Amino acid sequence: MQKVEERAPWLYSAAFPWILFAAVALIASIHRLILGESSFNNYTIFAYSWKHLLQNVNLYAASADHYDLFKYSPTFAVFMAPFSVMPHWLGLILWNMLNMLLPVWAVSKLNITQKQKNLILFIVLIELLSSVQNAQSNGIMLGLIIGAFALFEKGKVVPAMLLICLGFYIKVFAAVAALMFLFYPQKGKSILSGGIFVLLLGLIPLVAVSWNDLSAQYRNWLHLLANDPAHGQNFSFMTLVQRTTGMMTGDLAFLVPGIILLLAPLVRTKLYSEFSFRLMYLCSVLIWVVIFNHKAESPTYCIALGGIAIWFIMNEKTDMRKIVMLLAFLLVALSPTDLFPKFIRVDYIEPYALKALMPVAIWLWITWDLLTQKFVCRQQTIAKAI
Repeated sequence: MQKVEERAPWLYSAAFPWILFAAVALIASIHRLILGESSFNNYTIFAYSWKHLLQNVNLYAASADHYDLFKYSPTFAVFMAPFSVMPHWLGLILWNMLNMLLPVWAVSKLNITQKQKNLILFIVLIELLSSVQNAQSNGIMLGLIIGAFALFEKGKVVPAMLLICLGFYIKVFAAVAALMFLFYPQKGKSILSGGIFVLLLGLIPLVAVSWNDLSAQYRNWLHLLANDPAHGQNFSFMTLVQRTTGMMTGDLAFLVPGIILLLAPLVRTKLYSEFSFRLMYLCSVLIWVVIFNHKAESPTYCIALGGIAIWFIMNEKTDMRKIVMLLAFLLVALSPTDLFPKFIRVDYIEPYALKALMPVAIWLWITWDLLTQKFVCRQQTIAKAI
């Protein structure tokens, strides 16, 4: 029997993911435009942020025109300047294209086979579509973190730190990805460039507003972040435990052990030279920033699923790993869709935050491997894993 790549070689071509993801972004955007502006409220909030910044309006105040608050940095409002002057139909399409195609670019830069790249992208496609249907920025975050890793691998530490800093000013949890600089030479250069980028990007809004006005916006942003509680659609590790056990422990009881476990593998400095160790740590970061985020919504899980996909594709396909991956795909990618039984989704998945269950289990598995496995000469092994 012919293998899939022999019957349909185009499936594993470098061009196919670009075409597929662009088509999905276009179709999803047209669908939302037909439904009306209320169906892409997130994009509307993003697009108006630049105008609000120019008008010296509190970016973080409730608005009668929107269903939610703007929660991003003043710098992000500057990023949205080009979109603010476009017709909404064009801006939404380009925004969704960016969110679908940046992960394709990032994965294409990984030092793995084309087949492995395409399989990783196919696994995250449905969850990325879910994020794009909500006009969210999660695809950009996935692309920036993986892209930073790929640039680090090529010795391009300055562009890598730029991507991480860009991510930070979109969603602050991207700062966690900066831990990866420890694996590479030129650590001083990474720290210096990161500091410069944080400063420069943070001051970019001064092109449009005064220092006093910008300071006020940053104070408002920090106040929002400090007083932004979890909501009913939260799918974090903390919510999973609280809803399934009834144990109403504060977030710090999870965050502190989570931070310790995230940092613990970094003591294995002798393994920094192993590609597979670095790649699995990337997976750990991608999952960690979601499951320990008290505001993690369902579409945010395209970031975690990216880490899960890399973990699965780049390791030996044992029966246990296949079962765990299947469960993860069902609970993460399919449970929010109409392909999943509605009564299970409504009565179990959503009330108990079970979408977080398999990502948590896989993150603990990855952490155990990072702490215990030898990772000797595994770069050649994982390249042949499929």
